[in-house]
Amino acid sequence: MYTIYHIQGIKIGCATQPKKRVQEQGYKKFNILEQHNDIYVASDREQELQKQYGYEVDECPYWKTYEQNIERRNKVSKEQRNAYSKIGGNKNVESGWIKEWQQRSVITRTGTKHSDESKMKMRLARLGKYTYPCKAVMAFDKENNFIGEYNSASTLAKTLGLLQGNVSSVLNHKLKTTGGYIIKYKV
Repeated sequence: MYTIYHIQGIKIGCATQPKKRVQEQGYKKFNILEQHNDIYVASDREQELQKQYGYEVDECPYWKTYEQNIERRNKVSKEQRNAYSKIGGNKNVESGWIKEWQQRSVITRTGTKHSDESKMKMRLARLGKYTYPCKAVMAFDKENNFIGEYNSASTLAKTLGLLQGNVSSVLNHKLKTTGGYIIKYKV
């Protein structure tokens, strides 16, 4: 059973064990909006409800995230999951492994856990009450003809139909072009 839950003023999510998932995210109170037997129906409804309630809509549907987590879990041996559960401090092997994996991923990405200030900014951004400062970017074609100027890389990506990750890779000099465009920060 796939449950769509609502944490008032924070988010709408989908989980097979909503109470456990909400606690992992650091919250206590939530409402159950809908329950579905089909993961694809639940994924679509989650995104529809996020839009309807005015929350940020997940880019990756729930069914895809769910499958990726299953794949990841299957790649880790039972012994490793047991070791992770001891590190996570839980009797439940799976939740200990997931908790450790989540901690590692945050530390790997940022080098440290998020500060309280960063967490507050992220919450406010999800609610649309905070915008991160953006750098203006410019797009050129392969012949170096000016295409346009955009207030952020994400705006450029949406407007030109490009993947945000590829745009970032061009800006960070990991790729030279994406979609036939050269992209540079405005100086």
